[in-house]
Amino acid sequence: MTVALSSCEQSTFPIVAGIGGTATIPPGNVSTNIAPLTIMPVSVQLRLNGVFQFSTNAPLTLQNRVEWSSLASDIVTVSPTGLVNAVGLGTAIITARYSFDTTRVAKATVIVNGPNTGTGGMSSGPSVP
Repeated sequence: MTVALSSCEQSTFPIVAGIGGTATIPPGNVSTNIAPLTIMPVSVQLRLNGVFQFSTNAPLTLQNRVEWSSLASDIVTVSPTGLVNAVGLGTAIITARYSFDTTRVAKATVIVNGPNTGTGGMSSGPSVP
């Protein structure tokens, strides 16, 4: 059976009891049950060769479906888990999106400054003796 939907209606995908046990989101479709993806923090400053672990608001069950990328890989690289490494000086944008949702993209900014002085890559406050 084919159903035509008006622009204000949503299509749903039935879950059949006893088959699989989980519902999947078809590729390319946006689930209205999932909050828009955000990256935390939205901005970070690193020293050259510094590293930083970004996070998202993705539910635990969908964290492995988040895809990370760097729009300036000559400045920062990013791992599949959101770990960035500062490899050049400048400003770069990091993006995250769900593998099943190509329409909503979260962004964060990374600013890479001078050489790392051994403080772990991020600017630090006064040290405690």
